[in-house]
Amino acid sequence: MGLTLAAIATGAVMTAIQPAVAGYRWVTARNGYVPPRAVVGGFDGENLYVCSIGVGIGKLVPKQKKCYVPYNGNETGYSKYKVLVVDSFHWAPLTSDLDLPPGAIGDGTDGKKGGERVYVCNAVVAGKSIPGKYTVSHNVCYVPYQGKEIEVKTFNVLISP
Repeated sequence: MGLTLAAIATGAVMTAIQPAVAGYRWVTARNGYVPPRAVVGGFDGENLYVCSIGVGIGKLVPKQKKCYVPYNGNETGYSKYKVLVVDSFHWAPLTSDLDLPPGAIGDGTDGKKGGERVYVCNAVVAGKSIPGKYTVSHNVCYVPYQGKEIEVKTFNVLISP
């Protein structure tokens, strides 16, 4: 596996790849590195990629070299993270009267929710599309935005066929 010149120049080096499961995998990375075929989860002046730290899913902002995860009312940035790479996917709208669709993609559990699985979601906040985390028991998409954890009731979840 070779490194791109951009990855070498920025110090953004991929450290490991998890095997593909059900058409997707989480690629361990750091310092803003975006692996090929990473899932674009939104846009806020630049593409925002779906990232995770294992206890929360959020947005990777490459120019800031961080994965921002919503947790406990705040947005926290991490320089080491995992990026979602998916062979095939689509976004499905979810509302309070619908169950989580089959094929929803998640990663890890949210410590705040007592170990409940978290899934990839995205929602619009202030006209910007932001990736975040969804838990079934709360039935909202939590997104990291401007230093806070924002709760959004109309959102999409990421599905892998």
